[in-house]
Parts: sequence; structure tokens; C-alpha cells
Amino acid sequence: MPQPSRARVFISYKRHVGPDEPLARALHQVLSVHHDVFLDQTTPAGTRWGERIDTALREADFLLVLLSAESVRSEMVMAEVEKVYYRTRTQAGHPTLPPVRLAYGDPLPYPLSAYLNFIAAAFWSGPDDTPRLMAEILQVIAGTPLSTIMPSPSTSPQPA
Repeated sequence: MPQPSRARVFISYKRHVGPDEPLARALHQVLSVHHDVFLDQTTPAGTRWGERIDTALREADFLLVLLSAESVRSEMVMAEVEKVYYRTRTQAGHPTLPPVRLAYGDPLPYPLSAYLNFIAAAFWSGPDDTPRLMAEILQVIAGTPLSTIMPSPSTSPQPA
């Protein structure tokens, strides 16, 4: 029986904030067992950082973008999503951009909203959700779309 191919996954997140960085590290640890996962913290010293990021983005099959109140304002997260979004438009939807909302239910700011609002998102409300999220991400990488859309953590109506 042939071995399934290893997907190339790029994790985009906001560094030095929680829950973003701890969850990114946990995802890296679990996904790396069966896939080639890029997390900026695994770049060796002396590497040309910008070139390494660009190469990893170009080679990615999946851009796993962690969306939190902090990351949606990150210029790096925005640039990574933008690069991959335009690449998907010229490569028939490849790579895949599965967004993960980290206890964040507010509307996405523009231009993230233009890039991600049409894509079903996974939701993570806290550490108890981590095993479920891991299973959902592995399912997406295996080619199965998310089977359920979890309600947004913040479902209160917005003032008009």
C-alpha cells in the first residue's frame, strides 16, 4: 500500500502572544509527525529569514492561519495571507488557506476579510478545544473539508 504524501504546511501566527504562539507550537509538534511543517521558530541561525519565509510560502500546500485579536493586526500575518491568496488565484485554489479563529469572533479587518471571509473557519475557544482542532486540521490536510462549522465564540450582535 503506498504511503500518503507529506503535505507542506506553513503556520502563520502572531509571535510572543497567547494563545497564538503556544497553539502554533502544539500544531507544529503534532502535524510534523506526518507532514513537513514550517514554523518560523524552526529557521536555523544564519538563514536569510525573508528568503526562507518566501520559499516556505511558495512551497506550501496549506497556509494554516491562526486568527486572534492580536494576529489580525499583524503585518506579517497579513503579508503571508496576501501572498498565498494571490497564489491560489493563479493556481486553481492551491495552496489551501484553512483559517482558525482563536477565541475570536469579531469581523475580520480589511483586507483579511476580503481574503478569508469566504473560507470555512475552524474555531478554538480554549485548551479543551485543542484535540478537536488537531483532528479537524489533520482532516483538512487529508482532503476532507470541515464537516461542521462551530459557532463563533462571540455571537453577540454588533451595534448598528
